[in-house]
Amino acid sequence: TLAQADFPILQANLEDDGQYGIAQIPVEDYVEKVVGPEGVKVAILGIGNHRVPNYELPSNIPGLTFTNPMDKAQELASALRPTNDVVVALTHIGFTEQPGSVEVDNNVDTFMAANVTGLDTIIGGHSHTNPQYGFGPYKYLPTIIGDPSNSPVLVNHAYRYNNTLGEISIGLRPKDGGGYEVVSQAGRYIAVASTTAEDPTINTLIQPYVDLLAAY
Repeated sequence: TLAQADFPILQANLEDDGQYGIAQIPVEDYVEKVVGPEGVKVAILGIGNHRVPNYELPSNIPGLTFTNPMDKAQELASALRPTNDVVVALTHIGFTEQPGSVEVDNNVDTFMAANVTGLDTIIGGHSHTNPQYGFGPYKYLPTIIGDPSNSPVLVNHAYRYNNTLGEISIGLRPKDGGGYEVVSQAGRYIAVASTTAEDPTINTLIQPYVDLLAAY
C-alpha cells in the first residue's frame, strides 16, 4: 500500500472527507529540501491527475475530490517561492493538449508552464510523451516555455515503462543578501535498454506484486 512507502507521497489537488484515509498515508501538498553544502532550498509540489473520476469507479475513490490543478499549483508556487531558491512541480497531468485523447484536457504541463508564475521546472508524466519526438508544436523534450512574466520554465518527461531516465540540471547564482537565483535550466533523456541487468534486490521486492497483477 501507499503507507508502506519510505518516501513522500505528493498530490496537492486532492481532498478527502475522511473516508479514504489519505491523512494516514500521508499524502502531502509539497516537500521542502535543503540540497548540498551550499544549502540550496528546493520546494517540490505535487499535482496529480484530476481526471480520475472520469474513469475510476466511485467505489474505489470514496471521499476523494480532485481539484483544479492550475489553481492549486499557483497557490503553492506563490506560497513557496519567497522562501525557496528553486520551485519544482512534480505532475501527472500530461505534457500538452491532445484533442483526440479523452485522457488529456487543456490542464497540462505546457499550459501550467505558460500560466502559473513561480515555477522553475515541471517534471511530468501520464501522457507517455516520447522525448525524442515531443508532441504537436513541441518537437523535443525537454522544452522551455515562458511563464506569464516570460521567465523560463523547463518541462521534461521520461516517456514510459521505465524505458527512459529523465535528467534536469539547474544552474544557480548567489543573490545579494543570501539565497540563490536560477540562471540556467537544461535537461536530457537517457534511454534504458531492455538488456540492462535487473537489480536482484528490487526484483525480489516487486515480484509478489507482479504475480498478483498477472493473476488479476
